[in-house]
Amino acid sequence: MTTHALARRAAALALVALAQLAAYATTGQMMQGITLAPTDVTIDGDTATVTYDILFAGTAAYEDQTGEVVMLDGAWKVTTEQFCSFMATARTPCA
Repeated sequence: MTTHALARRAAALALVALAQLAAYATTGQMMQGITLAPTDVTIDGDTATVTYDILFAGTAAYEDQTGEVVMLDGAWKVTTEQFCSFMATARTPCA
């Protein structure tokens, strides 16, 4: 695949991701807000496992969810894989 084709593919994926985030934001507004509330964190080197509840309008809808974050450039970050897994639980999967 040429550099130009890769750039077009990356731009297309970025647009899809923005559309997915917009859909999720709309759903959040319809649910009167979606919040992730951490309840536990276990750190192992540059990886942390976070246990959290998903709240809709301040009420726990899904409890004891788990996900991983990684330390990159001095900050804890959610990986694309973890983000897409979370989005899939909201029926808004990544492309």
